[in-house]
Amino acid sequence: KSILFIDSVKSLDTYIFQEVWIMQNLQQILTPFFLIAALIVTSAGIILLVRYQTPVTRWGGMLMLAIGFDMLSYFLVLISSTSKTSQISFLFLVINYLFLVVIWLFFILSFCRLTRWINGYTTVLIGIIPMVMGVLVLIHPGIDPVWISAGRKTIGSLMVLTREFGWFGNLFIAYTFGVGFLSALLLLQILPNTNSYFRGLTFFLLIGSLGIVFLGLLEAAGKNPFMPVASLQIAYALSSILALLFVIRIRAGGSAPIIRGSVLEHLQDGILVLDSYDNV
Repeated sequence: KSILFIDSVKSLDTYIFQEVWIMQNLQQILTPFFLIAALIVTSAGIILLVRYQTPVTRWGGMLMLAIGFDMLSYFLVLISSTSKTSQISFLFLVINYLFLVVIWLFFILSFCRLTRWINGYTTVLIGIIPMVMGVLVLIHPGIDPVWISAGRKTIGSLMVLTREFGWFGNLFIAYTFGVGFLSALLLLQILPNTNSYFRGLTFFLLIGSLGIVFLGLLEAAGKNPFMPVASLQIAYALSSILALLFVIRIRAGGSAPIIRGSVLEHLQDGILVLDSYDNV
């Protein structure tokens, strides 16, 4: 029995050592990735805002800029050497995320051709919870950005808000999940009724919405596979790379033939096409 007990203790010590080693090295490996993702998605957002002047690209550009600031803030949280700088960086992260959630929903509404829903009334209705949370965060300085669940810690997790602000923190987290589910439902509604090009974009946004919700739920349950790095931030970092690929495809003109084909496909009348010399 003594030998078995000693072997069990050694196995437990080995497991704890391996887990700590993985957590420390995973943070070191992934930290530069967030800075790279911030530069990538910010560049993509600026291109969309400057080059293309449509409601979808404007909201998409603002969303990419918000994700870029989110990535930069989280990078600063991870590299902070003191608790004070970590708390300040986390404050910027939370404030930026409040805007990110609202912009994400407005982008989805615009993408789904529901821009009529974007007005002063819906802006107040959608933004009231993030606004109140922003005020609470600003008057409650010194928030510890470390979230501990099931005995394991996650750095910079938004679940910290549930610890600091009680029921309203839980309400805000439920609100963010609700935005994700609503976005998924809106995208599912238009998925069968669009052409192949936009169907691919819709599917990508749908997977992104569900992925963010899924990783957020894992983080809330203490099942984050990327501890101590927040899994939600991993999802945003991955989406930044896909956003750049999307912008590159638009700049290459890949959408023009598909849009032209979609227009011609839905014409109900016969047409005559003239060239610049009025030839049929």
